[in-house]
Amino acid sequence: MNFVEFCVPALCLIAALWVYFRFFYTNHGNKQPRTLRDLQQCRITLRSSTLASRAAPNQRLVEVFNIDNALTTTNRVYHDNIVQGIRLNLQTPDDEWNMLATFALNNLRHTILLNQVVEGGQKSAVLVPVVQSLVFRVVLLKFFSKIIKPSEADVQYITTRINLLWLATKHGPSQADSNLLEMKCQLEVRLRRVFGKSPDEQINGRANPLNIIIPAYESIWRVVLRCFLEVRFRKCENEIEESVTKRKYKMIFRNFMSHPNPSVFESSFQDTHIAVKHIVNEALRLYPPTRSIHRQLNNEMVKIDVEWLHRDPVSWGRNAEEFKPERWVGVLLKGVDGKMAFTPFGLGELSCPAKKFAPMLIGILVGALMGGVEEGWEVVDEKLGGDVLGTKVLDGGREAYEGLRLRRVNGEE
Repeated sequence: MNFVEFCVPALCLIAALWVYFRFFYTNHGNKQPRTLRDLQQCRITLRSSTLASRAAPNQRLVEVFNIDNALTTTNRVYHDNIVQGIRLNLQTPDDEWNMLATFALNNLRHTILLNQVVEGGQKSAVLVPVVQSLVFRVVLLKFFSKIIKPSEADVQYITTRINLLWLATKHGPSQADSNLLEMKCQLEVRLRRVFGKSPDEQINGRANPLNIIIPAYESIWRVVLRCFLEVRFRKCENEIEESVTKRKYKMIFRNFMSHPNPSVFESSFQDTHIAVKHIVNEALRLYPPTRSIHRQLNNEMVKIDVEWLHRDPVSWGRNAEEFKPERWVGVLLKGVDGKMAFTPFGLGELSCPAKKFAPMLIGILVGALMGGVEEGWEVVDEKLGGDVLGTKVLDGGREAYEGLRLRRVNGEE
């Protein structure tokens, strides 16, 4: 073992130990944030947010993921440069959208094959890793197009560890996996492998690829999963309605994936009066990328309950917890406060720069899932009972549906 090979793991361990103790002692005993649910108060808080008020609660991400991006910095010049670069990168011509859609569909079929197992004569694959792999690979293609195709093992390790470490930021290391420090070091090893970084090259702070991956991948995979479940597997009040609805969604996404551009995304499909944009908006409403937004106001931390705002019957009507894309057809929004309460990407100066790009990308990812998981597949999880296949709103939690499986129906290939 040479000097570099010895020092890098040692330094990694020392840094991880420092993060662990700093994270534990700065979070242990902290008061719970005050929850905000008043619509006007939430809007005012978001619009008046400063870099400092956003960066303070996001220091947990710095400590666990070693990132330094627009969500965590208080440096105005650095922030503006990041946002400007992101906006340039997000400019996506129609031919690039078509390339992303084709890649997503082809990659999905390959990923299902890689994750497929045979049990009792039936083929199945765990759904969450399939969705995470799909989203991660499309994000890599868009933002890191020069990266050589990573192995499925590396992708699954990275996506799984990001999820576990994210949970650690919510609960604190004392409640997290006992292998937290090892996970941090191994995540860095996998990132170096995927991004072609040598042991002596910096991969933290401003050089960390997670600066992009965390907001791009981590913020949308759960939306994609739940949107797909809603349009592909959820039940309706009666069988006739269910058959008509599922066929309608299938046609809408099939048409979109054959012409994946913003015009088709926003246009209602034939006499359905529904566009892919309406479906995605409804998924973003029920299952927002960020269920709550934290801000540090003077000496108090507040939590804007986005999920509650998006499901409040006062703003959305009696069917607030039902998946109804047709509610986004313009005329149906009259007389309700839905547009005012819809804040999946924040508000004001610090709103997400991808707020126009992300819905289209979600549409493509769900379209790829619809195209790759057609007839002949069912979704099963004995532990969840009728939850997924029922009509009630899905659980928005990060750990929900981890055991959900796609399974080939007997006799189908």
